[in-house]
Amino acid sequence: GRAPSRASGPGGVQPLIKLLAAHFGWPEVAFMSIDVHKQGRLTREEFGLGLLLGAGVDFLRLTGVSVGTLFAAVDARGLGHVTARDLGGCCPGVWSECGADPPTRPEKLRSLPWAAAGGVDAVATCWYS
Repeated sequence: GRAPSRASGPGGVQPLIKLLAAHFGWPEVAFMSIDVHKQGRLTREEFGLGLLLGAGVDFLRLTGVSVGTLFAAVDARGLGHVTARDLGGCCPGVWSECGADPPTRPEKLRSLPWAAAGGVDAVATCWYS
């Protein structure tokens, strides 16, 4: 038989996702921390740099595998870059088990950048007038 992939076995990508889920709660929040240049997508090099500097994760010590192996596990679509969606699609069971519950609709509404739109009253006035 085939040898198990180090990317998904013990000491592979799962410990990384478990740590990110436990610390950040949601893949989108973890990605925002990793995306130190705030571009919305990461190359392999940016992913490694972001894990170290943005999220403060010594991925080699935690996982025992290279950034290339971890990146390949997250880049399931093989595009050469990853997004928050890709991060959330990697080990979804681990995100569900170790991460935060999905935000409720009221929580999502409260988190919107209301001040950028002139405040809640301005938005409501525009919306309902």
